[in-house]
Amino acid sequence: MYVIERKQSMWLCASAVETYEVQAVQLRLQGDIKDFTVFEQRLDKGERIDAGVIQVYKCADATKCSECTKYKGCEILQAVQKTAQAHSEWVKLVESNGGYTF
Repeated sequence: MYVIERKQSMWLCASAVETYEVQAVQLRLQGDIKDFTVFEQRLDKGERIDAGVIQVYKCADATKCSECTKYKGCEILQAVQKTAQAHSEWVKLVESNGGYTF
């Protein structure tokens, strides 16, 4: 699994390709890391890619959290779940306000 982290928010991706194609990642990559092959190699080596306000890294070799040995009590998964909940609440707020934030 691959993680995109911004402050306390985290998102999971199942592959390096999926992670690379996220627009927030694409906008922030600099230098040779813009090349997908370099991006993937650095993640596979266990490096954290600093892309401005976000960090990208590989958290496990598993392609699903349920296949990961750290599945129970995983801090990354807990942060991802909190991020999803916060986004869900935000969407409900905006929808209840007729599509406006305030």
